[in-house]
Amino acid sequence: MGVQRPHWWSRYYPECCANGHEWGPGKIIVGWMLCDCPSALAAQTAGPAGHVAVYCATPHCRSVWYKPRHEPG
Repeated sequence: MGVQRPHWWSRYYPECCANGHEWGPGKIIVGWMLCDCPSALAAQTAGPAGHVAVYCATPHCRSVWYKPRHEPG
């Protein structure tokens, strides 16, 4: 629990990944994923539909968090 997060962090990102690794500056990779799942299409305001994808940067962890929530299939 020694991760220092900016005060705005909880508005944008979770505090840890699905595997329990603490997230903070330097502990995630933020990207974009094109997608046409129902939640991505519902949140689309301009440009292509998709998700903000936040990847855990802990070695060998494959946890990804999506905003809006990804609905595969």
